[in-house]
Amino acid sequence: MYEEEASKFWSRFYDQHKDMFFKDRNWLAIEFPELFYGNYHFCAESAIETTTVLEVGCGVGNTVFPLLDSTGSKLFVYCCDFAENAVNLVKSNVSYDENRCHSFVCDVTNLPLQMPFEQNSLDFILLIFTLSAICPSKMEATLSALVEYLKPGGLLLFRDYGRYDLSQVRFKSGQCIEQNFYVRGDGTRVYFFTQGKFV
Repeated sequence: MYEEEASKFWSRFYDQHKDMFFKDRNWLAIEFPELFYGNYHFCAESAIETTTVLEVGCGVGNTVFPLLDSTGSKLFVYCCDFAENAVNLVKSNVSYDENRCHSFVCDVTNLPLQMPFEQNSLDFILLIFTLSAICPSKMEATLSALVEYLKPGGLLLFRDYGRYDLSQVRFKSGQCIEQNFYVRGDGTRVYFFTQGKFV
């Protein structure tokens, strides 16, 4: 039930909370300096090529808008979520600019992916507290499909919940779907990672 209706649970979440639940992620330059200080110089207006980013699980834009606000015009962000009302909230934000951002509905676990861009076209893919909401049995195939859209040398960057976070410890035993994968009271799910999971 939780897998089949995952988008419905998240849609209900966004219906209830709108854009008031998560805080804007103004820490991006600290956690992901590659976005700002690596070989990519899209912060400079003199940059020749546009840097292209995809954020998966964009929610209401708590990553997208801080990223756009802190970079120059040579950055274009695609952002997707499988909750249509979340995408609509992104598009209705006063900071949404179709010249710099394209928000669309997509369930990245539904393979093969149908994206509004070609494979080998992205400089970065961001998954910020998104991978943890995906069923563990679908994570590997989902990531494999996503990286096909990265340019050679492109980066997939993610931040998520760590094993034994206080939020994991607070879950009751009846909320555990499988090892380290839990369902919240609102039906949304969360997985808690170790660093070794991706080594």
